[in-house]
Amino acid sequence: MRAAGLFLLAVHAHAAQQSRSSALDDLAQKLRTDGFVKVPRRIMKLTKPQIDQAKEAIRTWTQDAMNRYAQVVAHAVQVNNQEAMSVAFQEIAFRPGGRVDAVVPRLQTPEFNFLREGPWTEVVERLLGPDYELGYTSAIIAFPKGYLNGWNAAPAWTETIGDQSWHRDTRIAEPSMPLERQELHRQCFGLAMFIPLLDMICLGEFDDRICTGLLGVIPGSHQDTRSGGYDRPHRNITAKKGSVVIYDTRLYHRGLENNSSALRPIIQINYGKKQAVDDDLLQLKGNYGSESLYNFPTGHEEL
Repeated sequence: MRAAGLFLLAVHAHAAQQSRSSALDDLAQKLRTDGFVKVPRRIMKLTKPQIDQAKEAIRTWTQDAMNRYAQVVAHAVQVNNQEAMSVAFQEIAFRPGGRVDAVVPRLQTPEFNFLREGPWTEVVERLLGPDYELGYTSAIIAFPKGYLNGWNAAPAWTETIGDQSWHRDTRIAEPSMPLERQELHRQCFGLAMFIPLLDMICLGEFDDRICTGLLGVIPGSHQDTRSGGYDRPHRNITAKKGSVVIYDTRLYHRGLENNSSALRPIIQINYGKKQAVDDDLLQLKGNYGSESLYNFPTGHEEL
């Protein structure tokens, strides 16, 4: 009887493994075809403690960095230091649409390895191969309108809160490229993973509709050589906090306006084929500047 029970357990375990492998194959195929995929929460989601841990790390560091930025800009205006009036530094960058990209140091530590070692890596491997490389882990924060009222460090940036323009993170194959480079760009060579730490949802209707900043995508555009995405069918993705969304970096996408009253933080993790990472084809630092925010004076330094 004991042997029979162990045999049945082994059969069930094998069936479960086969089912899981089949589900991951399906996700990988959808990612190849559509250019994006939402990982079912039964396969992977962050736990509430993990979500709270990540939110706290992002909140504390970003708050400090933005306070530092305001001080740097205020001092730069006083001394007419144009270089320090930038909106892009090594650690933090202000983007159109009322968004901040931040390379939060704490997210890079082993404390947050659970972000980089989830089951979705098996989907990543199916598209990029076993020798794929990790780019970096960052945070994208969508600010709601009115949140930065009175914060005069970057008034031009604060006025642009709204929908982003359609864009790709990386280029597709183009005739002007060397043939070897064209071949690489015809296949998936980079993936981005989003994990919202606040529900990406819309509530209400018409003028009362409140949205926390959805992710807009144009399915199939990662294989489309046409430029611009304005007239093509698109989809706005909703996702519960802790869910995982993966997209091909060649896909046309955009962040939509956060018109709620809450900050909407997203964790972004980039993966790429080794050649793409070595040649900086993923342009991982494309939104950031070359100078550290902490290299510029605030005017409050001790003499």
